[in-house]
Amino acid sequence: MTNVAEVSEVGVDGGEQPEDEIRAQMRERTLKMWLALRNSRVKLNLYSGVEVTGVFQAVDAKHENLVIADLDSGIGVVPVALVRWSDVLSMTTVPPAETNGSGPMTPTQANHAS
Repeated sequence: MTNVAEVSEVGVDGGEQPEDEIRAQMRERTLKMWLALRNSRVKLNLYSGVEVTGVFQAVDAKHENLVIADLDSGIGVVPVALVRWSDVLSMTTVPPAETNGSGPMTPTQANHAS
C-alpha cells in the first residue's frame, strides 16, 4: 500500500494539497479500480504456489477478501468463493483469447452463440 507521505502533495494548480484530500483521491482511485475489474476474468497467483482463475465480483469494505465467481482451481470449479487478499501474491486480468470461451459473454459473443 502506498504511504501518503510518499505521494506528491503538489496539486494541479501547483499549490500543496492537504493530506486528507490526498487520502480521499487515493480512496476514490482504488474504488474506481475495483469497479473497473468487476466481471473481469482474473488469474490469482497465491502464496502457496497455486494459480487459480475466476471472475472477479467484489471486494469487502476493508479490502481483506475478494469474491470470485467460477473459481477454477484445476481440481474443480467453485461457483462463488471468498479469497483472502492476504493469500494473493498477484492478480492479473486474463485476456478473452486465454479464457477459451469460459468467461462472461459479450453481447456480440452471445449473438454468435445463438
